[in-house]
Amino acid sequence: MSTTSLQKKRRTELDILRMLATIAVIATHLCGTAAKTLDVSTSLWAMINSVRAAVTWDVPAFVMISGCLFLRPQKEITIHDIYGKYIKHIAVCFMFWSAVFQLYYFLFAKNGLNWKGILSELLIGPYPFWYLYMLVGLYMIVPFLRKFTNEKQLLQYFIVLFIVFSFITNYATAIPVIGNIIDTILGKALFHFVLGFTGYYILGYYISQYGVSLKWEIVIYALGAIGVLVSCVGTTVQSRMQGEYNEWFSKYLMPNVIFESMAIFTLFTKRISKMQFSAKTVKLFSNMTQLGFGVYLIHALVIEVFNHLGITVLSFNSLFAIPILTVSVYLICIVIIYIIQRIPVVGKRIT
Repeated sequence: MSTTSLQKKRRTELDILRMLATIAVIATHLCGTAAKTLDVSTSLWAMINSVRAAVTWDVPAFVMISGCLFLRPQKEITIHDIYGKYIKHIAVCFMFWSAVFQLYYFLFAKNGLNWKGILSELLIGPYPFWYLYMLVGLYMIVPFLRKFTNEKQLLQYFIVLFIVFSFITNYATAIPVIGNIIDTILGKALFHFVLGFTGYYILGYYISQYGVSLKWEIVIYALGAIGVLVSCVGTTVQSRMQGEYNEWFSKYLMPNVIFESMAIFTLFTKRISKMQFSAKTVKLFSNMTQLGFGVYLIHALVIEVFNHLGITVLSFNSLFAIPILTVSVYLICIVIIYIIQRIPVVGKRIT
């Protein structure tokens, strides 16, 4: 098979973005843990916080890739597929790895939970597993979303509402006095349809399917740069005003993070997609994608082991520690998942 035909069959730019998003998630959790323990007035905290705030496009990128792939009219997907294949796989992975996490906590964390507490934590899952619950929710509404994916104007209208209401629900409600009124009105309206990660799902499909003009591409990149600045500076200023770490400005559904995520996704689908990759490169990133979900499932456990051994981004010069530990955790996870996937029958079912 030629390189060109391989690239047409495989969206290599999405494989690369997915790998980078996984690495960014690891960096987020390494930096987030450290940021919560440091004095927010120090320059070290500001640097670590800025790194964390600058990669908050990580989970939105996952969702946009998923929307891009699942909402395509060309992809045949039934409700039976959604529950019998995708949600079933997530459920199996969730329960298996949540049990592994709880066993680790029981043996090493000394959390003092009784059996009811352990059962509760088993069902809730470790902190990164919120993403799995959110993903299941998105899968459930895929059949509805696919009904208007061929309606460009409806998609545009949805995206406008998503962005506008992200401003209203986050920024407008923070305005003194009037913010409380707006929050009360929103509470009464129960306007949830265009809120949440569904917006990213639609955005991913729209940008990939319809693209953007050069003018809008430049605007998106500019807004993305502003978004990164707002995430970093906003988090720093707010945390120092309160005297403690506050990550409000770098939450995934903040408008600045939406713009940041749009810029990254646009760059990959508009520019990186035009690059010519060799057959070996296409295969490499395809293989990384096959391992990626498993890496997400276990990366927090590897970080926990590192923490247990006293290895954090504060163990040595953080400027070097962050990239070194991020890549180390990623590579260890890759090796572990690669080995697990070669276990007959169960290997791929739990990754």
